[in-house]
Amino acid sequence: MRTFVAIELPEEIRREIGKVQDMLKKDEEPSRIKWVEVENIHLTLKFLGELSAERVQDLSRGVEEALVGYSPFPISFKEIGAFPNWGRARVIWIGVEEGKEGVTRIQRKIEDSLARLQFEPEERSFQPHITIGRVKEGRGILKNPGVVFKSEPFPVGHVSIMKSTLTPKGPIYERIRVVPLKETS
Repeated sequence: MRTFVAIELPEEIRREIGKVQDMLKKDEEPSRIKWVEVENIHLTLKFLGELSAERVQDLSRGVEEALVGYSPFPISFKEIGAFPNWGRARVIWIGVEEGKEGVTRIQRKIEDSLARLQFEPEERSFQPHITIGRVKEGRGILKNPGVVFKSEPFPVGHVSIMKSTLTPKGPIYERIRVVPLKETS
């Protein structure tokens, strides 16, 4: 099964991001960008691709080990950008404001823990963000929309292991495991 590790967002924040997507859609040719469905918006910590049921168990164990001793922490989002930049955009994103260090720290711990279990390490450096759209027609010049977004902080109390099923209408995400953040006593 296709799997990834993510921080799921509260419904209210996903709805606010959906409003941002609606504003951005007004400035772009609709067929040019594939917008992430509001119910699928999340912050990816690690994408693993196809895994057997046995490897999903290893994944769960690795994520659980990585998060030992981490307390819940607040996170908020601000800034809209494009990778690699607006002039050659492939991905449209919203960045992490508050909690960036916490997200980066747990992502690194997950990456290290999974590497010890023989999962392929990510080659690119981690940039905490939420993908909200992908440019379909190759890299394209997009204008910086000047849309402002800032979310209220919310507590990250767990990390989710997710299953992604690809369909002709787009991916369907399903939570298969929740790993809580909690300090050990």
